Amino acid sequence: MEKNTTNYKFLNAKDRASERKNSHGILDTDRYHYMTAPHVQTSKRKRNRDGFFTPYAMFRPYSGTGLLCAIFGETPARKTSDLRVTQDMLAKEAYEHEIELLMCQAKSYELQFHKRFCAEDRAEECYAKAVVAGKHPDAPKLTAEDTRQTILDAVTWRFDWIQQNKRKCYRFAEILIDAKEHRLVTDREEKENFVDLFVRNAALMPEPNRKLIDCMYEAAWDSIYMFKYGLDRQKVPAPWYDTKAHDSGKGRVND
Repeated sequence: MEKNTTNYKFLNAKDRASERKNSHGILDTDRYHYMTAPHVQTSKRKRNRDGFFTPYAMFRPYSGTGLLCAIFGETPARKTSDLRVTQDMLAKEAYEHEIELLMCQAKSYELQFHKRFCAEDRAEECYAKAVVAGKHPDAPKLTAEDTRQTILDAVTWRFDWIQQNKRKCYRFAEILIDAKEHRLVTDREEKENFVDLFVRNAALMPEPNRKLIDCMYEAAWDSIYMFKYGLDRQKVPAPWYDTKAHDSGKGRVND
């Protein structure tokens, strides 16, 4: 991949706000704008009649062996490899739950606006009935239909954006953590290119999109450390970010 000479940095929200404040360019802080993502094909997980998800086979007692042992026979090395795979899958499962919570927050915002619009419609209905009855109440304040859709679009873009970017955020966190914990990185060039492109794309995003990237990256960081490496939550190190003084662009996969 051809390297871009521009030095993009993966800053946290506080440092990004500081850089925008000190920037001499035109700022977009006075208007809300965001990027959309391609629509995601949806499918529903199985639920029981009470609305709860059907339990996964993962949450049964672990037998101590996995696919490698099943194919090639049990050895301590293969059992260890199977265990690592199971821990990796558990980390991804935990991450998916964090993604679901993020989606639920966005859905909650959407439903709150629908609740507001329903209240407006009921007020309009009551107003119409009062007028028919010969009364003269004050007309209710209503949000225009096109404005309603604009408001809802400003919330619901998150659904596709989260689903389209969750895997990239997890991989970004995974590469950084593996480099930090193991020092020896396989496929270094490919991973460095992925990290550089991820950081570049994140740096160029509107702030609402970037905040979601931060949320997913930090959720992945915590999930990997807690469920793949077995750390207690209070012992998980803070997620990695560039600093404003960090100009070299190095120290991501290399650290």
